[in-house]
Amino acid sequence: MRAPALAASLRVVSCCFFALATPAFAASDDPAPSLADRAMFTIPGFTSSPTPALHVRAELLAWYMAPGGELRLPRAAGPSTTLDIDPFGFDTPQLTPNPEVSIFSPATPDGSWLARQGFRLTGRAFVFGDDHTFSAPSTLQLGERSLPAGDSATISLDYASFELEAAVPIHTYASDTTNLQGTPDVSSSLEAIVGVQAIDCTWRATINGLTQEAGDTSLGPLVGGKLAFAFTDRFLVDVTITASTGILGDEMLAADVIVGGTYWFSPHFGAQIGYRSAFFSLSGDEPGTAFDYSGSHQGLMLGLSARF
Repeated sequence: MRAPALAASLRVVSCCFFALATPAFAASDDPAPSLADRAMFTIPGFTSSPTPALHVRAELLAWYMAPGGELRLPRAAGPSTTLDIDPFGFDTPQLTPNPEVSIFSPATPDGSWLARQGFRLTGRAFVFGDDHTFSAPSTLQLGERSLPAGDSATISLDYASFELEAAVPIHTYASDTTNLQGTPDVSSSLEAIVGVQAIDCTWRATINGLTQEAGDTSLGPLVGGKLAFAFTDRFLVDVTITASTGILGDEMLAADVIVGGTYWFSPHFGAQIGYRSAFFSLSGDEPGTAFDYSGSHQGLMLGLSARF
């Protein structure tokens, strides 16, 4: 007897539920809002607000980065030893600020947040400094200074990179399926990027109280692209690839690969994780054996994102 009674009770509860729920799902006489009136970030349960004509995204990132590569200090006469910098102690990662700020101008009022973004102007900065003392395993020629086997030297690095990018979407996509607010389940954007990059790098070697300093300061054009995917505007995945070369200052070749994912837990704030690999070849124009530093800075990025 319990089974029939339970089934009857469930039927009564179901009927009551649908009777109460029907008005909430009934069609309204008011016209449906256009996509232009919906939020820039349309997730069920979030308060909607009009899409701004101009909006800003700030990314406060910490780059858990370790430099790597090979260094040669300049010497006016004779050869200078080219050294892997890892034995100096620079292979230990450390957290380094890597902020990024973007200004977006919507291209159209329709589609998802990605499909609506138009012209983008982005500034990105990275400043790093570190020093280590090491003992020479064998006699080394560090630029103008000779370091006998077993003796110690202090090596320091100051490195800064500044990038300014202008990007325009060359292709956008929005799926036909949408969430309850009309935001496409999947959207994507492919951007073309042009800009400028400046790199300032200074190495110092101190041996027996005497310091030699050498480096590279360059400014040049930057080109690249960015591919981004948004999933109902809550989860964003993007890949940015750029390359630059120096035309002012010393010689520079650089390339950057940034892969990131952002989870927007509110309309304006999100958490981000990613990985960045910055490759470079920097050369001076000193007489004799010139300065040269070639390698990469790589590591995990963590931080918070905000958009307004």
